[in-house]
Amino acid sequence: RASVSFEGVTGQVEFTNRDSNKGDREVGVAYTVVNHDGTDFLTLDSVGPWTVDTGLVPTDTSVTAATYSWVWSTADGSKPIDEVIDEDCPAGTYGSGGFGCTLGDDGKPGAACNCFVCPAGTYMPHSGADNSTSCKKCPDHFYLMDDGINGNLHDSSEDCSECGPLEFSDLDGKGCSAENYHFIPAEYYTIVNVFTLVSLLLSVIGAYLTFHYREQHVIKLSQPFFLYIVCFGCAISVAANFFAGPTDERMFEEGDAEWDYLTAELDYSARSMMCNGFWYVHSTGFILSYSALIAKMFRIHSVMKAAKKLKAVRIKPTDVVKSILVFLAVDYVVLALWSITSPLEYKREVTDYSFGRPSDSIGKCHSDAMGTYITVIMIIHLILIIVGNIMAYVTRHIDNKLNEGRDIAICFFNNMQFMIIGVFILIVVKDNPAHSYLAKGLLVCINDVSLLAAIIGPKLWRIWGGGDDNGNGSFSMQTSMGTSNSSLTGATTSDGSAGSEMVTSFEPLEAPSGNKVAPI
Repeated sequence: RASVSFEGVTGQVEFTNRDSNKGDREVGVAYTVVNHDGTDFLTLDSVGPWTVDTGLVPTDTSVTAATYSWVWSTADGSKPIDEVIDEDCPAGTYGSGGFGCTLGDDGKPGAACNCFVCPAGTYMPHSGADNSTSCKKCPDHFYLMDDGINGNLHDSSEDCSECGPLEFSDLDGKGCSAENYHFIPAEYYTIVNVFTLVSLLLSVIGAYLTFHYREQHVIKLSQPFFLYIVCFGCAISVAANFFAGPTDERMFEEGDAEWDYLTAELDYSARSMMCNGFWYVHSTGFILSYSALIAKMFRIHSVMKAAKKLKAVRIKPTDVVKSILVFLAVDYVVLALWSITSPLEYKREVTDYSFGRPSDSIGKCHSDAMGTYITVIMIIHLILIIVGNIMAYVTRHIDNKLNEGRDIAICFFNNMQFMIIGVFILIVVKDNPAHSYLAKGLLVCINDVSLLAAIIGPKLWRIWGGGDDNGNGSFSMQTSMGTSNSSLTGATTSDGSAGSEMVTSFEPLEAPSGNKVAPI
């Protein structure tokens, strides 16, 4: 008789085999067994004493089971068995166990069993758990929302449900939470890619129209060779946007990265190469576009400077291309040092935690010396812009058809504005990858499109609007000879090919008395 517990007419009757709680099994404790007629519980007939050691000893020895119909105060009125096994709590539950712990038809232990289902988020794969801390938590990335009271007991890890691919299980295991990865929205990619493709198309169209109208005088005066370089440079510059995205969301979408990326060995080498590639591609395009304009102004300035001295001069486009290569070399030296000493690497950085787990993170290109090298590159580009503005000012007296100083000055002024405004915008959004990507992509596109519009646009306007007479063209320049002023008119021709020469000839106009102007 290890453990007996039932509710009698006079109250709860309990016997245990636990030393710490012997209850009514103490020696000397006895119960009087009574009988009744089945309807009137107030009229009771004594049958005899009952103890745990002696059992029932009827007062009237003639009383037997045949004399009366025995009625036991159990739940179903049946006689308790003579020996009760103390049962452990079944799998899925915890507690002290007791009688009737075998699972019934409803999948639950009996009411007399001192067992409780494991809390939500936990399970118990074996029997005998004596407290709730023995219940096991679902594995990471899995959860159990209910506690099994209204369903089957949770006796296996298979009862746990898996969280989504970009979610992690809460600490209590009752549900899942999604980390804010700050991925770049798909619509941002769409916007930047559309602007980039339009900019590329405009660059190609600009180069094509320059070639198509290469015999037009306004195009010849503008030195087509340099116009091709400008268009090519703009195309390369905007192509850098393809290196700015996408970030690592595709790794998550394709299954290469999971919710536990912090402990996973992720291969970000390709993404890191794109981080470095952006600066190489964009810087190349920027240098080509704007240094070509400077070389173009320098070429015409050299010709006009010689003309003022009545000297013949021949300058090939390749003679001034050296300056473009110098700027490119300086930029590449800085970029190469950056790549060698402190290359950009793509990393995902956790910015906030919730209950010990990452709740916010951002993926971005990072380098310990990133700020230093970007500053150096920006200074080089700023010097290029300043030189361009100086050249535009120096050549301001040359006819705009020949020099385009006004149009070029607008380009350099716009770029300086974009650079100053862009730096502040990118600083503000530097911790938000999505906004940073959008701002950087649009700034690059708008800057290059404005350059094409300012350089190619006016020429097409003159051609399509009839402003180009397609003749030899003329320009005027004031030159000082002795103490008097003399006006010269002339024509400058160049077919724009890499090997062509710019040949300037001047015919004398009527000179003031006392001065002679000899033709070159």
